[in-house]
Amino acid sequence: MADVAITPQYRLVLNRWQAGLITIRQVELFVKTGWLTRDQADLIYTYPRKNTELVRNDPFTPEIQDAIEEEVQRGT
Repeated sequence: MADVAITPQYRLVLNRWQAGLITIRQVELFVKTGWLTRDQADLIYTYPRKNTELVRNDPFTPEIQDAIEEEVQRGT
């Protein structure tokens, strides 16, 4: 993976990801709006998440990630 810029936005999203407070869809929306780069999001996905109710309802699998990326790109 290419060098990823460690920006304040990246740190904020990474901390919330690890705490189990944001969903895959939210991370993908950050990429779509330009708040994060694709490389930053892909790196965030490699970190573990705290097992919160939100995380249990938002399992992280490659299939789900692909489906959400497509959905976000379509704008639905």
